[in-house]
Amino acid sequence: WWSLEQGADSPKLIDYYPHGEVKLTEFTTIRIRPNPRGQKLVAAGDANGMVTLLSIDNDRIQEIDRFDTGQGNIESMDWNHRPHAGDANSYLLATTGNQSADLKIWKISTGVAASGAKVILDRQPLFTKDWKYSHLTVRFSKDGKNLLLGGNQGKITLLKNIDSLPQQPEIHPLPLAIKSKVTIGFSPDNQSFTIVSHEGEILRSSMKPELIKHEPIETYQAGTENIAIARNGYIATGGAGAALRMWDLDGHQLADFRGYWGTINSVNFSEDGKYLLAGGDDGVPRVWRIDRQIPELIAQAQKWLK
Repeated sequence: WWSLEQGADSPKLIDYYPHGEVKLTEFTTIRIRPNPRGQKLVAAGDANGMVTLLSIDNDRIQEIDRFDTGQGNIESMDWNHRPHAGDANSYLLATTGNQSADLKIWKISTGVAASGAKVILDRQPLFTKDWKYSHLTVRFSKDGKNLLLGGNQGKITLLKNIDSLPQQPEIHPLPLAIKSKVTIGFSPDNQSFTIVSHEGEILRSSMKPELIKHEPIETYQAGTENIAIARNGYIATGGAGAALRMWDLDGHQLADFRGYWGTINSVNFSEDGKYLLAGGDDGVPRVWRIDRQIPELIAQAQKWLK
């Protein structure tokens, strides 16, 4: 866990080793639960289908729960961005894995024990569905009302009113003239979503009508594995060939970041939009500052020259 504090020259690092042996668990995907009160709850999925829930308080990481999803290697997870059913301590967590072509949505409710430690009060699956296609990626909209599911063969499904679970959500399969794996993400305003194909085509679609116009932005970035969308709508794409690039809403390439070997498996923007983060096969997470103005760049250059 790295914490980049304002004014610090380097990130602050906190280590966590499950059960004292790092070799016992291979984490494949990690998501941080959004919470305006600053309480950090992290879900870490591993290659055995287990999800470990971690609480981060100050300089300490505490494991508070661990459960088996029954989905094999966890391929994708996401927290809902809004509390569930008006309960500030309850959030939805969606998971997918490679053992079965299903999506599971779990209700996770936290509390505080008499000792002051954070504990899980309730954890239950509210929704399970088999989609008949694999390599599923899942993302909640920022308003917490909808969920997108993407997979191989260009399959995309929109689930509406997901915040009303356990009532059944509206399910809308979306037509797409792509036959490869796709990765998806919602825009910050919840009015559109972005799709990136494995061949590196970027497509955007409005929520209404529910029809994707096949007018892609060509990135020429084959092997795209992941995308991230910033608050201002900027799109970051990463994948094979050590290619990490950033685009604006009109499809103009803003940056091409170098320094990787192998495949970039994960990309993300910070909540304030100031940083772009990425991790890949070389095992070295990298952070780029992307909102610097000319005076700040000049000052940094002068510091380096000294």
